[in-house]
Amino acid sequence: MPTLKQLEISSLVITPFVLALSIMVLIVYGPQALRAVRHGRLATMEPHDCLIIGIVIGFTGKLVDNAFWFVPWLCSFLGSPDLEDYFHLGIIVNLPFRQCACIASAFFHLLAAVKVRRVSGRAALIAFLIVVCYIVSVIALVYL
Repeated sequence: MPTLKQLEISSLVITPFVLALSIMVLIVYGPQALRAVRHGRLATMEPHDCLIIGIVIGFTGKLVDNAFWFVPWLCSFLGSPDLEDYFHLGIIVNLPFRQCACIASAFFHLLAAVKVRRVSGRAALIAFLIVVCYIVSVIALVYL
């Protein structure tokens, strides 16, 4: 079984490839997603456009999240005194680029499924509302 240090090194080595692949996905699908957002309303948007928007949102979130977390893991590997500061800032990145990007991406994927009738609109809406209500309640608890 690999040690934590070996896993840390593996993650540091793999991260640049994850970033490069995410950028490539955004280059390939980004223009089509932007066109779909500019020209369509949700009600009239084609299912494949919904999927592409979901892909772009998801990979944008992953790109920023992975880019940020590369820094604290590098600080950990190097024994930097700045490590704790970066870990405390992590929530600022996690909330919009991990959790919210995942929710938005899931919304567009579910919308595509509803449009091709693979999932009932009511079931997808209920699932989405449950997740949104949960997240809003967690955020509200933080500020109360």
